[in-house]
Amino acid sequence: MQTWDAEWKPVPWDTARRARAVGLACRLDRHLEEAAAAATRAEARLAAALRQEVRQAVSANPGTEDLFAKLSALHEQLAYLPRLPLPAGIAGLLRDLLGPAWDGDVVVAGVPELRWPSLERVPARPVAVIPLAEARNPLMWPLVVLQGAAASGLSQRCEALDAALGAALAFARAEALFVADEPAARGWWRAGEQRLPRPEDGVSGTPWQLAAMLASGILISGYRRGGRVDPEASIYEQLAVVRDEPAEPADILTAGWIYWYNRTAAELVELADGLRSQEGAEERWARMRSLVDSLDDLLCRSLDVAAIHRFYAAEGAIR
Repeated sequence: MQTWDAEWKPVPWDTARRARAVGLACRLDRHLEEAAAAATRAEARLAAALRQEVRQAVSANPGTEDLFAKLSALHEQLAYLPRLPLPAGIAGLLRDLLGPAWDGDVVVAGVPELRWPSLERVPARPVAVIPLAEARNPLMWPLVVLQGAAASGLSQRCEALDAALGAALAFARAEALFVADEPAARGWWRAGEQRLPRPEDGVSGTPWQLAAMLASGILISGYRRGGRVDPEASIYEQLAVVRDEPAEPADILTAGWIYWYNRTAAELVELADGLRSQEGAEERWARMRSLVDSLDDLLCRSLDVAAIHRFYAAEGAIR
């Protein structure tokens, strides 16, 4: 099993951009796969053809901008396939970050445009959008929260959200702009690095501890807190010292970004580069999908479980 070194050692910016594009290809492929399962025969054939084009686009190894342009054109074809429900965790994150008074009448919709909308404008309608292929990528959900705040009349909360989400929001902004405005994207990426908590700020209860848990393939929904335990004390006294606390959404998402940039991005790009050779291409593509799918699913599940934990902890406190 690989060890996890709690130190910020991100990939170079160009590799980060390439990983962003390849990650989008994997997520688009997953969406097409799941849409095909709910499709008619003709729709399923369209989805299969689009999946083949996604893989060919990555295998051709074009420049990052050209790959994104090709993926954008393919992503637009999702308008002709069955709509899949958005993960419930998106609404859960909105409630977590905007509070119980959040206006649940705001529509959160998946759209076939791969580019994110401008986050600087207040939406004209109570709608927050997310590219369909990004729906299962929790690392980008903070951008939906920003739109939700503006759409529900809570735009004054955006500054507080920026402070609360810190590095997680900065990195999401960088990834959203990685082709549309590379200088701005690079600026947000540097801002994300500056907002990262330092590993030495705490032995436990930090995104660095959660990133180490991700490296072990386990949920990062909570921390084990507690002081020193007397090994001679009774089991009940020992258990009284230790308690589990749910992790905050910002910590979960920041841990995800740390893991993405410190480990997943470089491996993903290396695998994608190897697709040019037909030898072992199937295995490489499967590995790429596994890297992206497993991280997305683990983060999504961690956010869900942490939210449930906070709910019951609050209910217990009230009672």
